[in-house]
Amino acid sequence: MIQGLLFEPSDTWCFGDGTPFAGGGTVVQGGWGGLFPPYPLTLVGAARVAVARAMGWDGTGRWNADLHPIVGDGPSDTGQLRFKGVFVTRDGLPVIPVPRDLFGTLDAADSWQPQHRVGPGVSLDCDLGHVRLPDLPESPEETQGTGWWVDLEHLLTADPDGVKLRVMPESDLWAVEPRVGIRRDPRSHTVEEGALFTVRHIRPRPGVGLAVWVEGLPEFEAAGLIVPLGGEGRAARVSPWRWDPPERVPRQGQAKLTLVTPAKLSVDQLRGSEPAWDGRRIVSACTAGTVRVGGWDSANRGPLPLESCLAAGSVLFLDGPVQVQGLPFAHLGGATEAGFGLAVVDTWSEQGGAG
Repeated sequence: MIQGLLFEPSDTWCFGDGTPFAGGGTVVQGGWGGLFPPYPLTLVGAARVAVARAMGWDGTGRWNADLHPIVGDGPSDTGQLRFKGVFVTRDGLPVIPVPRDLFGTLDAADSWQPQHRVGPGVSLDCDLGHVRLPDLPESPEETQGTGWWVDLEHLLTADPDGVKLRVMPESDLWAVEPRVGIRRDPRSHTVEEGALFTVRHIRPRPGVGLAVWVEGLPEFEAAGLIVPLGGEGRAARVSPWRWDPPERVPRQGQAKLTLVTPAKLSVDQLRGSEPAWDGRRIVSACTAGTVRVGGWDSANRGPLPLESCLAAGSVLFLDGPVQVQGLPFAHLGGATEAGFGLAVVDTWSEQGGAG
């Protein structure tokens, strides 16, 4: 049983990707924000605020020193709380981006349908040494499922090749709402020169929320608890969250990891010259690219440094055998106690596809 906290919107939310937003105007063409789901540190901060408020903190200034053993003190100290990962949820059940080793085609209704999985191809020599690129489909009509999501329970129990997966577009989960704002001179009550700005809010569909998997949660009363979440301090309702992952049919093969949250991996781990997880090295990968992840240090009122992370949805093929059974998750890379590097464990074989 996985336990944690569920955040549900009271209206819209607004999340940024670390791009500066200053001086009354945005430096991003099209508007600041529009990120969903937010990166783990955003949910970790909101969860710590929720616990602190439920245990007596009044929401102003630094929280009480007697709460430090429970919720920590500062962005790198989370006290007794360990954040194992974050999920987008629909009706309380987690959904994740379609794994990038799945390729498919658009049907007549422009609905992306998975066709097959890919695996590592033959070894090639290049300036990085011996590498194995994914054995991609020959047809240009087959593409990765960018912008498509899958129910995690269905992914865990579906056929290994993934062809029969039921997928959904991100528009079934949320909509982006562009908004225009102004800054007024408090003395003249007129708009200042250059003070027009645009932001992109997220409006989750009914039943869609954000869940944080937390270990070490103390007993507290969450009924009626509301906390600020993300940019502009938008409101989120907080409640306990529990999810019992389905049992998987045990199988064995070489290890394959699908990232649920961004992973902080070193260059040597990505190149395969150092182990990335449990002594195993990366052989090949189908990635969703990299993201620049920062955060906000509310105690010192300033931004955290940006770091490059491998994006959620990326699939890593590793070189060692693994027995898939029990809780189907692994953690890899840095800052796993803050929700980074959560991955679904699966298998692959040299014959291609899943094991």
